[in-house]
Amino acid sequence: MTTVADVIARRGQSTTGYNPHRFVELFGGTVVEAINYEPDPQTYRQEYYYNSRVNQLFKKLKISGDTDFYYWKSINF
Repeated sequence: MTTVADVIARRGQSTTGYNPHRFVELFGGTVVEAINYEPDPQTYRQEYYYNSRVNQLFKKLKISGDTDFYYWKSINF
């Protein structure tokens, strides 16, 4: 038996219960990326990001005008 076949045999069936992030994605949610720095809000594609250095969740907000301007606002619970 090869090593890969042995690992697959011992591992068993994969379910959504083993990976909570995958479980969230299956029901329409998105996983918020944990980053150690603040990404540029003008070019970052996601609506939220989690700053792991300051332990804070941020949401991207938009100011409409002649040109759209995006900025990060911290979410306090």
